[in-house]
Order: sequence, then structure tokens, then C-alpha cells
Amino acid sequence: MRKSFGSKHGPIYIFVAMILFFLALVAFGISIELMRSSLDHGSKNNLVEMNNIMKPVEANENNSSDEFHPFCHEVRPIRWSRLNVESALRDVDYAIGLAQDRIAILRAMPLDQVSFENTIVAMEYINEELSQFSNFFGHLDAVANCDEITKAMPMILAKISKFTLSIPLDQELWKRVEACAKSKKINELSPTKKRLLKNVVDFFMDHGTNLDAKSKARLMKIDEELSQLCYEFGHNVLQARNAWEKFVTKDELLGLPESVMKSMAEDAEKAGRPGEYRVSLKDSYINIYAWYLSNEELRKEILMKARNLCRDDSFSNRDMARKILTLRDESSKLLGNDSHASFALKHNMLKTKADVDKFLAEVYENAKSQFNEDVFSLKDYAKEFYAHADPKGELTPWNVAYLYHKKMQHELDNFDKEQLRPYFEINHVMSGLFKIVEELYGIKIIEKKTAFLESKDDKCPMDCIEVWDKDVRYYEIFENNGDFIGGFFADLYPRKNKHSGAWCCDLIDGGLNSRGGWQHPVGVICANVTKPTQGEQSLLQHREVATIFHEFGHLMHLMFGNVEYPSINGYHVAIDFVELPSQLMENFCWERRSLDIFAKHHATGEPIPDDLFDKLLKSRTFMESLALMRQLELTVMDLELHGNYSKYHSSKSLDGDIDAVLSKYTIDYSEKPNNIMCQFSHIFSGGYASQYYSYMWSEVLDADAFTIFQHQDVVTREVGNLFRNKILSVGDSVDPLESFRNFAQRDPDIKPFLFRRGCLKSSIIGKEKEKK
Repeated sequence: MRKSFGSKHGPIYIFVAMILFFLALVAFGISIELMRSSLDHGSKNNLVEMNNIMKPVEANENNSSDEFHPFCHEVRPIRWSRLNVESALRDVDYAIGLAQDRIAILRAMPLDQVSFENTIVAMEYINEELSQFSNFFGHLDAVANCDEITKAMPMILAKISKFTLSIPLDQELWKRVEACAKSKKINELSPTKKRLLKNVVDFFMDHGTNLDAKSKARLMKIDEELSQLCYEFGHNVLQARNAWEKFVTKDELLGLPESVMKSMAEDAEKAGRPGEYRVSLKDSYINIYAWYLSNEELRKEILMKARNLCRDDSFSNRDMARKILTLRDESSKLLGNDSHASFALKHNMLKTKADVDKFLAEVYENAKSQFNEDVFSLKDYAKEFYAHADPKGELTPWNVAYLYHKKMQHELDNFDKEQLRPYFEINHVMSGLFKIVEELYGIKIIEKKTAFLESKDDKCPMDCIEVWDKDVRYYEIFENNGDFIGGFFADLYPRKNKHSGAWCCDLIDGGLNSRGGWQHPVGVICANVTKPTQGEQSLLQHREVATIFHEFGHLMHLMFGNVEYPSINGYHVAIDFVELPSQLMENFCWERRSLDIFAKHHATGEPIPDDLFDKLLKSRTFMESLALMRQLELTVMDLELHGNYSKYHSSKSLDGDIDAVLSKYTIDYSEKPNNIMCQFSHIFSGGYASQYYSYMWSEVLDADAFTIFQHQDVVTREVGNLFRNKILSVGDSVDPLESFRNFAQRDPDIKPFLFRRGCLKSSIIGKEKEKK
């Protein structure tokens, strides 16, 4: 389910995807792939008629609490103060009950009366209320976590997973789908509807409809257990990160930027330790510690703690990871696959493990020479840097980033990315981001007043939109002609009750609703960027700016969806295609044309000087092979665990065995670090199992696609409209490769990606490429 996303900057948050690998496909009705089509008047009437039969009596927020279900009934604006755990425990049963009633109607339908509209299309809306419940409750767990939500989550997950996982195993439902597939009338269907029918058939076949009763029961048991384990894995990572802190003096923090020091002092004061500095594992701090902290002992303590989260402490995920892998392997084999990777990849752009292995081998072969050169160069620099203190000058897990940063400063004439902070005041960044997408896509973004209510009994002012935290903002998007597109919330600062990382999610999907009317989407972008200290402005790192642009790319994909069926509208696409729009947006943080729109000095209003901009560009490829090889390491770990798990099933040292496979992608440290398997939330609790490669594959697509923007002055309506019409608006109604071809007029080319990652010596921008 592409209900929400992470980015390479942090873990993803996907509520229903945590339930397991195919609950993700069921989150909005039965999530299925369609080709884009327009319902004719007759089909639309059939849809409305079918859902009138299936739809319960409407309720509104003025009804009694027994009648009104705030997690399920669409009320705009969303009343966040009414969304509490008590209501959630009631509403999950209500939503499942509605879905069960609709399934009962479908199961009772005579086989000779089955049609595409009354079966296949109707299935799109079986879980309408349950989907909204999942969106809302999962979102609150991510941004407003509390003991009550944590306690309720296992019970709620169990109920949702038990019901949802039963759908493709329902033999009576399958008979009706099969009857549609065998009907002579399928020849009269449009290509779009034939595609839809095929995908529904594939969905049932992929998820056990032909299993015997014993195998179905085992599959249900496995997947219910997985839903709990995956949630617990991610929650342990959150808890472990929040549990660690250390209070130090100013003298121990030499080298850190002043703005970060102020923020750490405020954190200490809030914790009742005025005059000290609170060291934590906040996302926005980790890279800064790694790059700037001169105190090597403290840097080692912090970074090794972060590296070893959830290994051997009270939040250990070591046994849980093995259980998850074992259950996924068993489940996939029950379904006729040789591994979880075979199960997960079959509907992606790269459809087999062999396809992914071939792609990764191509990247490795192009990167290994530069990687070896960069590691050798860094080792030489380490010997020089530590000449007086440590004659060996060896590379360690806690000094590589520090040495890399020092070497970059030395070779780029004292360049420091902190020099860019004054040009990235957060309000300028947001307004500039809006100007860029407004110019690209012909839209207007308008901020609305917001109100944070402490209690459900408080009244929200008439001209305000209610939010879940005082720092959250709300915006609405319109076409230039005034037509409303959708709305979104922005929650950008870290809090203790909020998950780390950055993500985009949908609260309400766009597309036709069950009553046949167009439903405008409501989305959220979340991050954990530098928060303003008291009396100061929020000045961002360049990396944080790129994070916001990344998530906004996902949001544009959600907002511009123009497909009728919500399950394949917007960013509900193949997982190795979904990062294309988001990663493409990051490119605008590296171009002079776009940076000049928003990168203004917060005090003087001056743009980034040319010499500083040139150093920024050079830093993009500076020893970038180290980061690329690290990404390959994590990708291969994922595929090895999920694609070859049978050889590790009885392993006494899973860490040691997997490290042997990963050794060619890693730096030869003097002190070998542990791998991050026990905190690898992307693959154990975030929906990217067997598919972590998709970030790299999507970057191949985005690097190549962005050359078309570069050919046309970067920010141009002509290319923006083309990207919107051929990629963003069509969702999954067109095969992803065809979408890319329709935009680029050719197949993807890996060369721009290799150049960006420092593995090609010259750019190919402007070079004509032959159509494939």
C-alpha cells in the first residue's frame, strides 16, 4: 500500500502495511491495479446503485456518540480532538462490521447475475470506512503516540488483520470473481476494465484462494502473528531511540554548530537540567554529531549507541527479526513462491530477484573502482589527520563521517554545509517550494488558519482548521482557474511522541467515493527538521531542505491523481516507481535556477554566492561512492534475508553469516561494527521487505527524468505539465514503464544516476539519446 512513505532520510510509517505484506494491498477496499478509464454514465449509475444497497444510514457529528463514529464518517475539516482511543476501539468494530455486511451481499449474489460493475468495482469500496480508520489511527500513532495508543494497537491490529486477510481466502468471493473472469462479456470490456479484472484475479491467486483449508488456516495464523511482530519491531526502535539521553557540558561539544548547541541547551532545560546540554538520538542531530563533534570519545559513544539500537538492550529486536523472516518465508512458500522476494517483486517494475540482482550488479561494477579509490584516499587522509595522536590513523565506524567532512572542507576550500544554513530559513523554504510547484504545475497554494484544541469539548473557531499539535500547519491547493484540488497538513518538527524520519501519507484518498462523487484528497507531510530555538528562526541544513522537497514530491503525486478508483490513484503505484516523483523534487535543491527562488539569506535577502554554490555542487559527488556502497550494502542485506533465507534458517549466527555476504560493500574498519538489522525498520516494519532496492531504482528514473527539466531551464510549465499529465495524474492506471516512456519518449538510462553518484567522470546532460 502506498498509503505513506519514508524517504532515504528516515523510516517510513505505514499503518496497514505493518499488518503484513498483502494487507498493504487491501487498505482501500481491495487494492488492485487498473488502467486509467472514465466510467460511462451507465457504469457510474451501476456503481452508485450497488453502493446505495451496501451503504449504511448516514451519521453526522451531531448524533449521539453511539451513532457517530469519528474515525469512519467523513467530516471535513477533520476533528482531531474527537479522535481518541476510546472511539478507536469502538470504530474499528463498526468499520469491520460494515465491510462484513457488504461482503455478505456479494457472497449471496447469484453467479448468473455477476457483472464487472456489481462485483469488481463494488469490491473497491468494501473497506471504505476501515481504510479511513486505518489512515487516521495509524497517523495518530506516528505523530501523537501515547501509552493508550500503544496499548490499544495490538488489539486493533489483530482485528484488522484477521478480517482483512480473510478476503482473498473467501471461496464464495472467489467464485464470483472467477465467474466474471470466465464470462463471455469480458470481451466487451474496455482494455482498462480487462486489466482491472486480471489484477483482481491475480490478487486472489497470489494470496491463497486455491489453498486447501489447512493451508489457509495456517496462512491466517502466520499473518496475524506477523502483524503484531512488525508493529512491535518498529515500536521498539522508537522506544529505544527515545530512551537514551546524556547530559554534558559545553566544553564536551566542541565543533558543533552554535544553532545546534542552543537547541540542545533548550532540550536540557526542559528536562530540568538548566546549564547543561542534552545529547539525544534525534534524526536532525545524528549527522551533525558524526560530522562536527571533535570529542572523539563522546562521538564514539553516541554513534555506536545509535548503530546498536535494539540489539541487546531491553528493546531488543534480535529474536523478533528472525521470527519475522521465518514466518515470511513460510507464508511465501505456502503461496507457491520460492522465497518472500519472489512473492513481493512479481508486480514491480523489476519483477524477479534475478532482475534486481542484475541491476545491483551493474551499479556495483560501475561503483567499485571509485569506491576503492575513495576508501584508499580517506585512509591516507586519516593517517595525516591523526599523525600526532594516532600513528596508525585507522578508519573506525565513528570517525569515517568526521574525516570525510574534514577532507571535504580541506579540498573544497573550507566548504562547510553549515555555511548554507542562513540561506534556508524554513518559511522562505516553504514559500519558495510553493512558488516552484506553482510555476511548474499552474496551481495556487493557500495557507489556512489553524487551531490546536486541548479537549474535544473545546470549540474550533469558525475560520480555523483543527490540528493535532500547535506547530502543525494546513494548506489548500487550487488550480489557477480556482478549482479545488485538495488539502494537506505539514508537521515538520520533532517531538518525543512523534516517529523519527520523514514521510508523506494520505488521510483521505482522491477519486470517486462509493456514492459516485469526486473525493478531494487530504494528505500529510511529516519531517523532523531543525526546530527554531526560543527567539530564533529555524535555519535548515541543506539535507533537511531536500527532505521537505522529497516528501512534497510524494504529496504532488497524491494531489494530482486523476484516476477514478482510489486504490490506484495518486501514489498508489508499484513500490519501485513510487519514489520517482519524490526523489525528482530533491533535484530542485541543487539547481541555481530553483535555489534562487527561495535560498535567500535570512538577514540580508541575498542569494547564495556563486563560489558557495559551486562548492555545494562539488560536494554532491565528493566521495559519493561511499554513500552509494552503503546503500548497496543495505539493499543486498534485504534481498539476501528475504530471497535466500532458507540458507540462514538454521544459522546460529545470522549476523555473522549475513556480514560475510556484505563484506565487499563495506569499508575495512579497524573495529568491525555491527550491522543495523535489528533496527532496519524499512524492511521489518515499514513495507519495504525485499524492496529496499526501490530507492536506488527510482533514483535511476529520477536522475534520468530530471535531465528533461534541465534541458528546459529547470522550472518550466511545459515540462511540469508533461510530468503531471504522464506521471503524476495517471497513478497506477498505466504500467510504470509505459508512464516513464510517455514522459521521456524512451527507456530509462542509468548514466545520469552514475554521474550523480560520482561514478562517471562527465555529465551527459544535453547529449541526445537514442530511443530504445
